[in-house]
Amino acid sequence: MKAEMIWQFAAAALSAMGFSVMFQIRGKKLIFSSLGGGLCWVCYLAVVGTGLNTLVGYLAGSVFASLYAEAMARLLKAPATVFYVPSVIPLVPGGSLYYTMVAAMEQNWAEFSARGVDTLAFAAAIAGGILTVISLKSLVRALKKGKTKEPVR
Repeated sequence: MKAEMIWQFAAAALSAMGFSVMFQIRGKKLIFSSLGGGLCWVCYLAVVGTGLNTLVGYLAGSVFASLYAEAMARLLKAPATVFYVPSVIPLVPGGSLYYTMVAAMEQNWAEFSARGVDTLAFAAAIAGGILTVISLKSLVRALKKGKTKEPVR
């Protein structure tokens, strides 16, 4: 299991590196954005390996990728997007989307709807993880500055 996880980490990091190069990320940022993709995938594997649902794995991987992106943005003084996109790339449900489209082409509507719902759920889990971290970061920043509004009564 460990050797397989190392290979999967390497494959995820290389895929993230490919997208980083495509987005013209260079230098230290290229290395750290690639590392984020690999670590994000390892987080997903660790959660799914505990027996939790795949959807929870996508959510956990997305939360990890978001936390990683925010941390690297502060450390390397770069926009967080530089690290967000490559870190999340390994989680993109491409295989699930492919099989959804195959079912549509074969006019197998039962399988199409089942796989389509799964694909949308995976995408929503990824988006939910990112939005959770961004919202919490904004809330913490507002609380630190003391700029929270009082509730309307």
